[in-house]
Amino acid sequence: MGAAAYFVDRPWVRHFPVNGLVPYKGQVVPILNRRPAGREVHYVIHTRAPDGALEMHFEVTRAQLIAAIADFARYHVKDQVHIDHRLITFPIVERKWSFRQGTVIYSITDNKRVIYRVFRTQEQLMAAEALHEAPDSPPAPQLEGYWDLPSDW
Repeated sequence: MGAAAYFVDRPWVRHFPVNGLVPYKGQVVPILNRRPAGREVHYVIHTRAPDGALEMHFEVTRAQLIAAIADFARYHVKDQVHIDHRLITFPIVERKWSFRQGTVIYSITDNKRVIYRVFRTQEQLMAAEALHEAPDSPPAPQLEGYWDLPSDW
């Protein structure tokens, strides 16, 4: 089977888009190219080493990228998360990778009925979580004697 036939004969396999952002080796980087390799597709990805040197990866498989996306995702389906400033939590019903934004998009609904559905990125959920986990601010200083009312008042 030739290279062209590989891409045509398997329409159910959705290949990752060239120039799509994916996590790999702790970085979110674009896919530079893809090429058939037997029954698989290998992706070409460039990353940067800690010293700034360019590292070229020519045989990155789909399974490696899926594992990297799964490791990158902080929340799972059925996890309870905060949305913005609300005090109650909502369940995650779906998560998808956005190749355009280079992050995970979560679909969140209300607890009992699916009246509304909200989409949030992983960074937005992490910011909301940090807002709810932040310790309360210390109380404002009180001026001694200023607000004391007389006992007969």
